[in-house]
Amino acid sequence: RFCLLMNDAFLYIELIHTASLVLDDMPHMDNDLSRRGQPTVHVKFGKGKAQLSAFVLMQLAHQHLARTFVQLYRDTGYLINMQTYMYF
Repeated sequence: RFCLLMNDAFLYIELIHTASLVLDDMPHMDNDLSRRGQPTVHVKFGKGKAQLSAFVLMQLAHQHLARTFVQLYRDTGYLINMQTYMYF
């Protein structure tokens, strides 16, 4: 079960990382035209679709994380308090 939880955590990180790269390449940030030899999302599909796709990726990541926590609670009865892990 631990390996599955780690896979879920890695998926969350990858989705957030990809969303951050899409937003970072936007014209109001770095205005990169290519990434790894390919056109960036905003170049290929436009600024609006790029921004929307990044927000969708973030939403999917958080949705996946929430489902993982629910499944963990159902399997073990252990409830994760996210406030414990937030540093302000």
